[in-house]
Amino acid sequence: METWLAVFTGIVAVAFILQSIAFIGLYRSVRSLSTRLDIISKDLMGTVTTLAGDIGQAMVTVKEVLEGMQSVREKLVSTADIVQKRISELDYFLRDITDVARLEVARIQDAVDNAARQMEDTFELLHRGIITPVMEATAIIRGLRAGIDFFLHRPRTPSGASHLDEEMFIG
Repeated sequence: METWLAVFTGIVAVAFILQSIAFIGLYRSVRSLSTRLDIISKDLMGTVTTLAGDIGQAMVTVKEVLEGMQSVREKLVSTADIVQKRISELDYFLRDITDVARLEVARIQDAVDNAARQMEDTFELLHRGIITPVMEATAIIRGLRAGIDFFLHRPRTPSGASHLDEEMFIG
């Protein structure tokens, strides 16, 4: 039995040595992996820090741009308000000008109508007051002359007849 015990103890010792060698190998692998992870994490932290700084700068730039856009938007709103007021004033002005022009056209038309009526009245007055009485007086004088010529037996002159025809066309 002692032999068996020595063999069994030898086997356990060899197993223990193999296990120790395996643990040392695992320890070295884990240590190597830990070192690589430390390097990778340092690189990653550097990249993340740089990226965070860049994102921070980008956010500052975006904020400045947005503030500038806000200023532009306010200026556009202000300009649109001014343009709208000017257009309203222009519309009101054009409406007033149109109303004044209509009134002036109506006044001119009334003045022209009054002048035309006065001219017609003047011509009618001249016709009734001067031309008609003169024609009547001329007709009476001719009639008297024709009567006197008839009683005195004077022949009629052709020039008097044409002159009478001309006076008839005038009236």
